[in-house]
Amino acid sequence: YCRPEEGLSCTEQEDRLGMEEILRLADIFASLGIIHITLTGGEPLLREDLMELIGNLKQQPDLGTVSLVSNGTLAYPVLSDLKSAGIDEILFHMDTTQSHQYKWLTRGQISSAKVLRSIWKAVSLDIPVRILCVLQEETQNEILILAGLSRQYCIGLDLMEVLPIRWCHEARHFSAAEALRKLTASYPDLQLEITDCENVIYQSYRSEKLKGSIRIINPVYTQGKMLESCAFLSDAGKLGKGIAPSKTCDLRELLRHGAGDAEIKAGIRSYLAES
Repeated sequence: YCRPEEGLSCTEQEDRLGMEEILRLADIFASLGIIHITLTGGEPLLREDLMELIGNLKQQPDLGTVSLVSNGTLAYPVLSDLKSAGIDEILFHMDTTQSHQYKWLTRGQISSAKVLRSIWKAVSLDIPVRILCVLQEETQNEILILAGLSRQYCIGLDLMEVLPIRWCHEARHFSAAEALRKLTASYPDLQLEITDCENVIYQSYRSEKLKGSIRIINPVYTQGKMLESCAFLSDAGKLGKGIAPSKTCDLRELLRHGAGDAEIKAGIRSYLAES
């Protein structure tokens, strides 16, 4: 459901941001107070220079955390490299532990066991791990299985509703409120963690029976503006805000036409203020 069934075209190599361009933009974003970076995709592990990129980002003095979102299918052999590069957290996207459901959801033949193998290895390497699960009626009982992984290991669980993207498959909607009720029935002591920050896109819950937290990402159906507090930068240098923005800011164009840092900062500020 994250892509059309016929697939998506890849960005041409010359159109992608290069290493120096990414690092320069990261430095500019950090100067504007955007200090937490998540490398996502598509699948970021397809990027050949990913370890170098993470290592360079971690050396940026004003940046905070660098995390990674992956489907986990390519992760196992490179997890030690990710740790050495300095990755702060890996979010493994997995909606079900059942291989037949996993293959249906991903339109592929890879087993969910391959993802679980990567998760266990990451935990053994002491890499902070969270599982990102998209809620669907067909896999609703899986949230208890995924939450149960946290009984023995410090694995967090993020739950979010299916986003209204045009190529979403036939899965039926299962709400965050229903998921929370199901979790509370199994973990009656599940309590909301109070935070001083008003702009987080999730609510975090804790149970004494679980070593990791459960985060409910604010539902798009009730909040209306979910993820608008996040800025997204594509590999082609397009800056967007929110889900499928109608307007983006072309930072690659500014970079490659000689814009100075002040001009790029002004472009970012103007775009974020307008969107």
